[in-house]
Amino acid sequence: MKRLSMIEGTLGVTMLVVAMGCSAAGSASKLRPSANVPLMQRLMAAEQADRINSQLYTWSAPGLDHYYSHKADEVADVINRLRHGEDVSREDINHALDNSMAWTFGVPVY
Repeated sequence: MKRLSMIEGTLGVTMLVVAMGCSAAGSASKLRPSANVPLMQRLMAAEQADRINSQLYTWSAPGLDHYYSHKADEVADVINRLRHGEDVSREDINHALDNSMAWTFGVPVY
C-alpha cells in the first residue's frame, strides 16, 4: 500500500511537471517534434507511467486499468504524431496528459 502511494505521488509530480512544461513552451498553439525534445521525454515518461498504472489496477479496479490504458494510448498517439512531423495542438497534448478523471473509474480495493 505504501508503494502504491509513493507511485501515485510520483505520478502526480510527473503530471505537474509535464503541465508546467506545456504551459511554458511558448505562445505558439502547436508544437513540432524538434521544438521541444524535453516535452517528448516527458510524454514518453507519462505513457510509461500510465501503462504501469494500468497494470497496477488490473485486479483491484478494472475501470482504472482501462482508463489508464486508454490514456497511455492517447499519449502514444501524440508521440507518434510528433515523430511523423505533424503539428500537435497544446489542447491535444494537455488532454492526453490529463488524468484528472481517474477518480471516477473506481477506487482500488486491497
